[in-house]
Amino acid sequence: LNGIDHRVNDTGATITAGANCSTVDSNTVDCSGVTAITVNADDNGDTVTVSVATDSTLNGGTGDDKLYGSGGADTLNGDAGNDWLTGGTGADALNGGAGTLDYAWYTTRTNAVTADIDGVADDGESGENDNVGTDVESIFGGSGNDTLTGDGSDETFIGCDGNDTLNGGAGDDALWNGNGFICVGGGSDTFDGGTGADTFNGVDGIETVTYASRSATVTADNDGTADDGESGETDNVATDVEGIAGGSAADTLTGGSTANTLTGNGGNDTLWGMDGSDTLDGGSGDDTIYADNVTGTGNDTLDGGTGADELYGGAGTDTVDYSSRTGAVTVNLLEAWGGEAGERDTLAGIKIAMGGQVNDTLIGDLDANTFYGGAGNDT
Repeated sequence: LNGIDHRVNDTGATITAGANCSTVDSNTVDCSGVTAITVNADDNGDTVTVSVATDSTLNGGTGDDKLYGSGGADTLNGDAGNDWLTGGTGADALNGGAGTLDYAWYTTRTNAVTADIDGVADDGESGENDNVGTDVESIFGGSGNDTLTGDGSDETFIGCDGNDTLNGGAGDDALWNGNGFICVGGGSDTFDGGTGADTFNGVDGIETVTYASRSATVTADNDGTADDGESGETDNVATDVEGIAGGSAADTLTGGSTANTLTGNGGNDTLWGMDGSDTLDGGSGDDTIYADNVTGTGNDTLDGGTGADELYGGAGTDTVDYSSRTGAVTVNLLEAWGGEAGERDTLAGIKIAMGGQVNDTLIGDLDANTFYGGAGNDT
């Protein structure tokens, strides 16, 4: 079609040609002089697709509808039912209507998408200015590095490919990286559920649940049980989530049977690596880090951060990591301590030590040790 003529096809109904339209067959008419399109889909589960860049209004009616805009500035109204809304590349308005699970779809996008459920025209790719209405309950991202954000309701976010950031906000939200949905999952995703009883699912890629904004104590483990977050919050971090980050209080973070990354951030935190070869970073504060439990055998990396930390290796070949330090580090495995001047971490069960960026001193014990001095003139 050349932008002046429009073909309208409905495989489920007979179309009667009106003014400026001619019949092609019982289900198809061609029309000329069209400057805008309005489709009222009525009461079935309809699929409506606009394939030319004309400003369109698509009304789904009752039923679970799939509405697809084009390059124009489209308004998609799902109305009743659980609807799929795909606006195209123009500045579109995506309104879910009375359904309980309406979706805004960006799954075909390869550029980064930023979208939030707030009724403000600032969604989509850079400069696109879609408006995802507050009556939408779910957003699907694309293959770029997307940022999807909810409001105070119960919502579902699916990141799809890319290194995505999913922010649930208040409410009981479900955050997924995308594998097992119509899009393909993957990438390194960050999930922030906000307050509420949220569910975090990884499946594919490297996922991190972050509580970094929290000032109250957080307890979290990736065991698929709804007992994570602040007291009484009942988040559920699934077993296929690889990373958990704490906040500024004294948090307790526990890994699972695979390789996990646990980050305490502020506060006097307690980290348990459990099974798998884990990366455990206490952050600031006087932290206690255990590489394994009784049965764990992974080769873990322990970094207490600043503060007088207690770092306990396990049955594997575990490493104490001071590689980020810019002050001189001393590690004395024979006397079971290490750190910068005045820090004096407690070290036990450590086989490998990594120095920092200046002149470090690394001393072994009676076991077979491996030392990495890093930059500087090390001893």
